[in-house]
Amino acid sequence: MTGTGRLVGEVGVRTRQVVYGDLSPAEIEDELPLMVQVDRAHVVMLLEQKLISADAATGLLRCIDHLAADGWTPLLARPHRAGCT
Repeated sequence: MTGTGRLVGEVGVRTRQVVYGDLSPAEIEDELPLMVQVDRAHVVMLLEQKLISADAATGLLRCIDHLAADGWTPLLARPHRAGCT
């Protein structure tokens, strides 16, 4: 198998509009706390399943806490991405 079918880079402007719609900055800020709750739950699940170490989980949760404390500013300035390489 050569690929998983996952996106591995930045989504183009047109595709982003189709997938996400045209979200205003206020709408994005409203969504981020909800998405981050899911991210936190995934970190806990990965730890419970022993897929990541306690140190890694602590570091990830700490990063999420810092992003929240900064009002998501580092995320708001970045392009929307899906998947990872």
